[in-house]
Amino acid sequence: MGLLLKALYGLKQAPHLWYKELKGFLTTLKYIPIPADLCVFVSQQSGQIIIIYINDFILIGQDIQIIKLLKEALRNKYKVKDLGPIVYYLGIQIIRNH
Repeated sequence: MGLLLKALYGLKQAPHLWYKELKGFLTTLKYIPIPADLCVFVSQQSGQIIIIYINDFILIGQDIQIIKLLKEALRNKYKVKDLGPIVYYLGIQIIRNH
């Protein structure tokens, strides 16, 4: 009998293992979850914010260079797509003030 070496999509422990993996990676980048919501990560150094819902990310910050570096780090670690500036998220329309 073989051992399962990773979680399979759809199994009940898969979301927990995904969060554990992602949290470990973001921690290496110096992002920590806030106590009020463990799916919101903040960088104490830059003030950048990452909001996570399952496998969707919102990257928030004032320094576009730091956001570009974060996107590159995520791209190097995971298979991700950049969908561009946010317009809707979880049924909420986002209006950006430039």
